Amino acid sequence: MPVTLYPAHSAVPSIGQVTLEVASIWAKALNIDDVGPDEDFFDLGGHSMIAAGILGDVAQRFGCALALPDMIDANTPSLMARLIMERRSGAFERAA
Repeated sequence: MPVTLYPAHSAVPSIGQVTLEVASIWAKALNIDDVGPDEDFFDLGGHSMIAAGILGDVAQRFGCALALPDMIDANTPSLMARLIMERRSGAFERAA
């Protein structure tokens, strides 16, 4: 099992860094070279099976569980990065 890059108890990375990493995860899952921060997952050909893989990768990398319905609201890398940051922020508050 891959090691979580940003476990919930670690320092919070910048929003830009998270956005770039989310875009990289998406590009790999969608089998395309590059995904911009504001590109729509569904416009890029994404569907539920790809989304499930992305959500698993996000959970491993950021220590943050997202659900399939989150892909509808967080349908760009920048929106998903914000959601990850919000969820991680909540984890910090609960741990304190």
